[in-house]
Amino acid sequence: MEVSEDDERNPADHRHCRVDPKVPLAEQIGEFKALQDEGKIREIRMSQCTPAQLGEARQIADIVSVQSRFNVIDRSARISK
Repeated sequence: MEVSEDDERNPADHRHCRVDPKVPLAEQIGEFKALQDEGKIREIRMSQCTPAQLGEARQIADIVSVQSRFNVIDRSARISK
């Protein structure tokens, strides 16, 4: 995971983690947690995750918010798979 020089000098307020199905979730959140522990980011937020994925992520790091894909036109995010 690359971090710009600006991020090294001034910690970002947060980073959104959009779940990559090709990479284990624990590995993804672990990388963000490492950046947080190094002071390179302040908060970890998730995007478009399932409740189970959120629960797994919360066992590794504090997740401050979740952004979900839901809108009036496209309601496919409501359908459980």
